[in-house]
Amino acid sequence: MKEKNKLVVIFLLIILITAIFSLIFIRFYNNKEKKEILIQEEISDQQNRFANVLLYFIDYQTGELETEYRLVDIKKLVNNPYEIIINMLIEGLKNVNYKKSIPNETTINKIEFKNRILEISFYAVIFENNKNEIHLIIDKTLKELLEVEKLIIK
Repeated sequence: MKEKNKLVVIFLLIILITAIFSLIFIRFYNNKEKKEILIQEEISDQQNRFANVLLYFIDYQTGELETEYRLVDIKKLVNNPYEIIINMLIEGLKNVNYKKSIPNETTINKIEFKNRILEISFYAVIFENNKNEIHLIIDKTLKELLEVEKLIIK
């Protein structure tokens, strides 16, 4: 009788262990299948062509820096992201509560990136109005790019 009990217990243990491994295998297989589906969804052409760019502007009411996101085609950003982003700042904002600090007449003279330092020179018009405010806006916006550690504006 004791041997029958031992065999029944061993048989039940084998069934239990088999069931546990089966559940683990099923969960792993299902999770792997779900991840593959998610990856395929992430790689759609529409999603990969655009990136969010964070721009800084001054709020009229508070005088504080505020952010505005713009969706930009990545193909445009590849060649010269700094010029594209600065031109977006010059073009101005979408939110009417923010102040346009950089004059429309502002033009970029030269942009140079070396050793994680971005050097930008503008033609003189940029220095006529709100010099500190303009420097702050450009500095905060371009330092959102991970490769830019220091910004020099001339």
